[in-house]
Amino acid sequence: SRPERFFSRLHLAVKSAGLQEQITTAGTVIVSPGPCSLTVLSPSRSQRAERDGSWTVSSGKDLNNGSLVTRLECGKHSFLFTADVEQQSLDELLHVSNGFSARIVKVPHHGAKSSLNHEWVNQLQAETMVVSVGAHNRYGHPAPEVLDAYEKRGLPLYRTDRDGAVWFTATPSLDDMTVRTAREGILLQVQAGPGMWREEWANWTRIRNR
Repeated sequence: SRPERFFSRLHLAVKSAGLQEQITTAGTVIVSPGPCSLTVLSPSRSQRAERDGSWTVSSGKDLNNGSLVTRLECGKHSFLFTADVEQQSLDELLHVSNGFSARIVKVPHHGAKSSLNHEWVNQLQAETMVVSVGAHNRYGHPAPEVLDAYEKRGLPLYRTDRDGAVWFTATPSLDDMTVRTAREGILLQVQAGPGMWREEWANWTRIRNR
């Protein structure tokens, strides 16, 4: 177990709610049946065996590589949630079915340099990337090297520090998917001048799409 206050409060909340914690590994299906399923891709059983069957870790790196990587499939749409895994776990994902393939992929570990695995990035089969990261964070995430790697692949990338919340809307049986960001809903100040009506119309469009 982790002694930090957050984990202590989390364990207490789980116990108070009458829930049971479960240690899971690759292959576990968390959500199913129905139009959507959520499957665990990592950590593998071999990763657990390396720690003699224990998930107790002593370093942040081990904790990150032991975090859950999951794949959400909803009809024709797929999402890959990479949690905080670093290079070691990304190496393993290269040998896992769908470990580098999804329409939408969350960039590992807020775009940290320690989670930049060039081979994994080069093998990615994705349409859109998302970096979940706080603005002006003290870690400097996302790292410029990480952004550059995805840019070289030509992968569209959204950042929550820049774009705010990102919404993906789709119907499981249809191919179409729409993307909307909180930034698009911010009203802009209109300056008097030749282009004021175009700017004002853009604001009305933002209001209508909220």
